[in-house]
Amino acid sequence: MTFLNQITAFINDELKAGSLNKKKLQPAKFYGLSSVINRSTKGSKDPGKLEQLPAIVSNEGQITVITPDSKLSLQVYHKLLTKTYGLEKKSFGDQHFIKSTSELSMVVIANSKLTGSASFVLEPVVLFGMPQKLSDVLMAELKISKCLITPLASNMDPMQVFKQEFPQSDYFLTQELTMFLIRYRIETTFAQSCVDSCLCD
Repeated sequence: MTFLNQITAFINDELKAGSLNKKKLQPAKFYGLSSVINRSTKGSKDPGKLEQLPAIVSNEGQITVITPDSKLSLQVYHKLLTKTYGLEKKSFGDQHFIKSTSELSMVVIANSKLTGSASFVLEPVVLFGMPQKLSDVLMAELKISKCLITPLASNMDPMQVFKQEFPQSDYFLTQELTMFLIRYRIETTFAQSCVDSCLCD
């Protein structure tokens, strides 16, 4: 998970400095990997009813709930969907390398009144602004030998994305606020010994 936190932060930084570095796309807020939290529904007649929301949960347990904000042009957050692993034996030595494939979604909440653009105009700006590989500095810092970032598909149906992200909530997006998501894959290869050292730190 540590790798993914740093890789999604790198993706955000590249988007902020690159394709999303436009005046009409500000103010924008970028979040890292989100979790799903439950909280009681405000104003509900049923005190036991809970709603599920995306949120950032810090290592200390501090929770930052992510909800559409009409004051922001863009909000971006990431969500881990699946992870698979495989072992790669190099031809030299006895060291094993782990190949990890993670599928994630990047959820974008956009305010068309502030951006002046519809979601189908913003989607390729976000998608093609994503980096395809990490910087050499970050690769060295994370001790990763390979990393590939590949966009897979986009879901442009705001109601479907909303119901997926806020399954217990009534649809509350306004005419100006919309949501879409981009599914993407991160493939990394790293030494097995790196996992042991991470756990010991």
